[in-house]
Amino acid sequence: MEKLLDLAATLGDVVIALVAFWAVALGCRSRRWMLQPTGRQVAGFVALGVAITIVLEWLATQMLGRWAYADSMPVVPVLDVAFSPLLQWFILPPLVIWFVHRQLT
Repeated sequence: MEKLLDLAATLGDVVIALVAFWAVALGCRSRRWMLQPTGRQVAGFVALGVAITIVLEWLATQMLGRWAYADSMPVVPVLDVAFSPLLQWFILPPLVIWFVHRQLT
């Protein structure tokens, strides 16, 4: 059961990344924006991912009670959302953009 929950969380992260990617692509009218990303596009990608993550984490933990954070999990006080799901959005998207740019140009 735990592995199934991990899979669901991973798939959720993939969906968040895809939604953020396509929102930026629609905004700049190009799905190839990662090849020559501007600071605004990178910021939009990260900001959308963070915003979606905050909403989904808050809904799941505060409103729906789907899961709870362990006592050892650092939580952002005002948001009542765990720090690590937010942190991953500040680290992984720039790495993904760098990797895509490196491999395709």
